[in-house]
Amino acid sequence: MARVAVIFRDVPDALMGFVSTNVMEGRPVEGFRFLLAARASDGPITVSPDQARFSSAIPWRNLDEERVVREIEEALEANPSLRDGPIMFLLVDACGTLGNEPRLRELFTELMASRGAENRDLNARMAFWHSAFGNFDEAARALALAEPIPEQPYSGGLGVSIEVFQALPAKLRIYRATGRTGEADELARRYLAKWRALRPGVPEAGFFEWTDLAALAASEGHRDEAVELLGRAMSESDMPYLFRPTLPWFKGLEGHPGYDALVRERDARIVRMRAEMLALEAAAKKEASP
Repeated sequence: MARVAVIFRDVPDALMGFVSTNVMEGRPVEGFRFLLAARASDGPITVSPDQARFSSAIPWRNLDEERVVREIEEALEANPSLRDGPIMFLLVDACGTLGNEPRLRELFTELMASRGAENRDLNARMAFWHSAFGNFDEAARALALAEPIPEQPYSGGLGVSIEVFQALPAKLRIYRATGRTGEADELARRYLAKWRALRPGVPEAGFFEWTDLAALAASEGHRDEAVELLGRAMSESDMPYLFRPTLPWFKGLEGHPGYDALVRERDARIVRMRAEMLALEAAAKKEASP
């Protein structure tokens, strides 16, 4: 009986673990269902406050960035200790996606003060977003402190790795803007050849693989290829987590009929999923009310 009790006591935490997994795999509504189930469970939620707040906000990424920012900012105001956790990086990405450069700079200043101006992980993120906003001198300084950018991610967030989190197109922009065109061209050729060979060889490569190759192809001007890859990502998930149309390499695809159709489909999915999640949230609140 004690073993059974332990299992049931841990159910909310197990449910919370499925939230970000589903969101990252392109199923935000399913991730939100797990969050609501965890909250409705009889057992206590024992994950850290930072992780609990992260799980609360992440289902709304791509669907309602302003809500993500609002929830995190309110949480930081109520519990300043959360500023030491990774939830700050979720806020960085949300503000960057919204184009809120002034707030992004405030966050970078705060993070440099708390984590060190030479922190490699932080500088990788700073290089990414400075590149995205066209601040190439600042981006180059941050990149120099972040290099070498890891191939595989060891944490989440745009710019933290060559694969998955799109550090490569940001790095190529920095190189070309600071006179390192030859290095950028060779780097792009090498990765295009490598990823083009690898991705089709995986029966179900998954939308992460299609999206990061699409980002690289788009940054190198291979518009038809990028659109085809994004189409595959859209067909394999409800919402490809890192297909963010506000990023400069994707903005360069605007005007391509296939791309514009994908963005319209993405927008339509956002409307549907956001409405479904709001309905689920309202139903859960009604059921929980006395």
